[in-house]
This record gives sequence, C-alpha cells and structure tokens, in this order.
Amino acid sequence: MRPLYALLKNCYPMSQKTLLIIVIIFTILIGGLFGAAFYIARDTGQSTGEVLLDFLPFGGEVADRPIVDDRGLTEEGEGTGEEAPEMGIPVGATLSQLTRIPVSGATILGEGASTTVRYMERATGHVYDIRLESGEKSRITNTTLLTVEEVVWNETGNRLILRYLGEDDTIKTFLGEIIKNGGQSPGKITGVFMPDDILFVAPSPDAKEVFYLARFGTRAVGTRVSFENKNLKNVFNFPFAEWLGGWQSAGITLLTTRPSENITGVSYALNMQTGALAKLTQGRGLTSNLSPDANLLLYSTYQSGILESFVLNRKTATTQPLSLSLLPEKCVWGHKNTGTLFCAVPERSFSLETWYAGGSATSDDLWRIDADGGIQTFLVSSKRDARTPIDAVNPVLSKDETYLIFKNKIDNTLWLLKNNPLY
Repeated sequence: MRPLYALLKNCYPMSQKTLLIIVIIFTILIGGLFGAAFYIARDTGQSTGEVLLDFLPFGGEVADRPIVDDRGLTEEGEGTGEEAPEMGIPVGATLSQLTRIPVSGATILGEGASTTVRYMERATGHVYDIRLESGEKSRITNTTLLTVEEVVWNETGNRLILRYLGEDDTIKTFLGEIIKNGGQSPGKITGVFMPDDILFVAPSPDAKEVFYLARFGTRAVGTRVSFENKNLKNVFNFPFAEWLGGWQSAGITLLTTRPSENITGVSYALNMQTGALAKLTQGRGLTSNLSPDANLLLYSTYQSGILESFVLNRKTATTQPLSLSLLPEKCVWGHKNTGTLFCAVPERSFSLETWYAGGSATSDDLWRIDADGGIQTFLVSSKRDARTPIDAVNPVLSKDETYLIFKNKIDNTLWLLKNNPLY
C-alpha cells in the first residue's frame, strides 16, 4: 500500500509543508477518534469496534452478521452453514427476537430446560409454543380469532382471556379454554363472553383469578372471578370509571387514575377482601407499579415537563428518587427478591399523551433496579444489541428469573432476554 503522504501529493499539487500539516491533522483526528472509542467502550462495556461503528456514518443500524431466514439462507439467498432456530435472530444473542410476526400476548410456562413461551398470533388467533432450550415451535390451537388486541393467561396457559374491539366499537372480552385434541393435531378455543366495555383485566399473582373493572354508565364496578368463571365477587363500586390497575399482591390491587401530563392523578391500594381504598401517592401524569409484597411502590410523575421516577417504601413512609426516567408499566418485579425490578427505560424523553395514543414510540434500554437500595444496573440496549429500536411493553419474567419476554409496541413482535445479563 502506498504511503498516505504520497497519495495526497500525487492527487493534489501543493507544497510539502502544506501536505505535512494535513497529514499531521489527519493523524491527530484518527488518534482522537480511537482514543475516545477506547474510553467509551471501557465505561459502557461495548467493544471498541462497536463504538466506532456508532460514530461512523455507516455504523449504527447495520447488523454484525447476516440475517438468516427460516431455511438457513441469507438475504442474498446463500446458505450460512447453520440452521436458523424458530426463535429468531440473531442466533445466540443475549437479546433475541422470538417472532417476526405480531402477537397478541405471551406467557412463560415451566422452568429450566422445559421453559416454554406460549403466545397468540395476532393475525389469526392461533396459539403456539416455543421451547426455549431447543427453539422447537409447535401449534397448540387452530381456532381463528381475528385481531385480538390483548391476552391474559392463567398459570397453566390453558385458560385465557381475549380482548378486542367489536364491530359496534365496544370492547369485547372472552373467557376461553384451550381444548386439546388427541395426538399431535392442534386443539381449539371455547368459552363464554364477559360483560362489554371492561376497562382492564388484571390476573392475580398466582394467575388463578382475575380482577376486572367494567364501566356501567359513569360508574366502575370491580369484580374478581376465577379463570373457570366461578366464585364471582364484586369488590369495588365507584362513581368514576377512568382507572388503570394491576393485581400484583395477594390481597391488594393497585388502582391509578388514567395518566395525563396536565392532570394530577392518584394511586390507591384496593383491599380485595373488604373493598377499602388506601391512598398511596399522587402527582401530575401519575403512573405506578406495586411490588408483590405491597411494600414498595414504583411511580413516575411529570414535574416541570420532565418525567421523574420514585420508589415509595410504605413501611418506612420514605420516598427515594431514581436517576432513571421510566414508565412503571414497562417494569416487572422479581420473584426471588421482591425489591428487584427489570425495566425497559426509554433512551430519550417523550410525550406521555402521544405515547398512550399510539402516536409515538420509544427506543428502550433494559435495566435491573434495586428498588429499595437504589442500585441501577444497565443490561442491554435495544438499538445496540438488537440493531433496531424496541418500545418494550407487557414484560413477563420466568419464575426462576432465567428469561424475560416482552412485546415491541412498534410492531407487536415478541422478544426474549436470556439470563446471562440479569445477574
């Protein structure tokens, strides 16, 4: 290869002094770029090459290996010599794509080598299983259910609640059961309809019951019922219907007014036995998430136009701010340590109103947070590790905390985070 100085001299007739100055400046710039990449890589855990790719105009969104389709072929049609698993690409990555098509919802069944992700395909309503150890995929049902928006599963994955918008613009909710056929043929889904215009459905911590809030005129009535459609009991009746909720703790359901950046919201703990309400916190644009032991409340509010996040310890009546700005609904509490959170944290600020309306999306990083101690550990970046922005919603954590799954709100595809970075 000819020296850089000689190339410049032949291409551009100028004095040797001018050429020498150009070479020196160019050398300093290149040295500075590599130096900056080295220090950024050291602080973020990336390789120096990954950082350089992010700096350069041809970096960023380009994958570091060819995309492989279901037949083991690259985009150019050439074989790669390896079998692409059903669970998606990139092969062997910590953050991987489980489906390339939109899903309505998913759950995790089993533990260890038998861990299975069960999901419903959004376009058809067919239910599939993916065994995470082998990547083997199998169809569980072939009942066609078009455009189901949400699925809530029981603890076995054989009973489910489907939600979709009906032709008359009412919210339809169907309580179903998967009936398996003999042999290897797919089963079917049968069941009954629940009341129209149910605002939300929240499974109990053991996923044996659900709590749902239905609108009756301007009032909201909260009811608990088993997945077998038994032991129905009304536990809440309120002359205001704009609530969001989650049944995270055995005896407590969290109720929070629908968030708005310009309105002060309130969060309450609803006693599932007595129906009594206990106020937890309030704030503008309030969103919240209660720990399984009902002791810690993760919540976020808008203050001076900025989303700020906090942890309220109900036992000590103390509040600790977090340095991360996050939406609590993008977080899931740990099973081994109820004070641990796994959260999808937006890289940049965003409009809460626009995000809820579906007019914008975030690009998230995944973090582990010690909610009681305030320690925050970075796990992966969707842009860097998946090479695509992921607006993570509906996170589900396996019981042994080996796997975390979530939907990408941008295209409703299903993603998986393996256990390596979780601890």
